[in-house]
Amino acid sequence: MELAFLIFGMALVTFAARYMILPLLAHGEPHPLFERVLHYVPVAVFAALVTPDLFARGDGISFELATPRFIAGIAAVIIAATTRKILLTIFAGLTIMWLAQNVIGK
Repeated sequence: MELAFLIFGMALVTFAARYMILPLLAHGEPHPLFERVLHYVPVAVFAALVTPDLFARGDGISFELATPRFIAGIAAVIIAATTRKILLTIFAGLTIMWLAQNVIGK
């Protein structure tokens, strides 16, 4: 029964989050501010997915800077800031991580 309430609650939150957007789009064209905010969603989601992996080590967190993940992450930030192309950032970050793993070996 507890699982059913949990699933129902998650469905309700998901529905509410999507339903709140509809009035903003009901008048045809979305507001320019809304479009500007949506422009940053892919970058924010990408950063939220990748950033925890830079510091996660097994059962804890490590702030060691000489790791392949951290080196690739810094390189990806620099590439993203200069090119503003997310696919190039992903491919370059993966390539640099692969190279760093083969050089550093951690």
